Amino acid sequence: MTFDNLKLVHRLSEPLRGLWKSIGRELFPCFTEDYLLELNQRYFLLDGNYECTYQLLREWSNRRPEQANIRYLLTRLKLPFHLIKIIHNDILEPFLSS
Repeated sequence: MTFDNLKLVHRLSEPLRGLWKSIGRELFPCFTEDYLLELNQRYFLLDGNYECTYQLLREWSNRRPEQANIRYLLTRLKLPFHLIKIIHNDILEPFLSS
């Protein structure tokens, strides 16, 4: 499932909100430190980590549509196990059944 569905990106942004910078760094060269700094300056002060995460996932989908999918997120990135479980059980399963 790709991130071209903005509803899915919206749902994923909440549990991933504290990891957006590390996710962006893991996706190098798709994102540079300068881009992450720009994202932080543009969105963090007004909207916080959630909006930074949302914008990062949207931009990943725009830049690398072949890579930006739920499988890559859950298997290739170094997410903590409890977040993988939350994403799978609380977001992915209900999203697919709706």
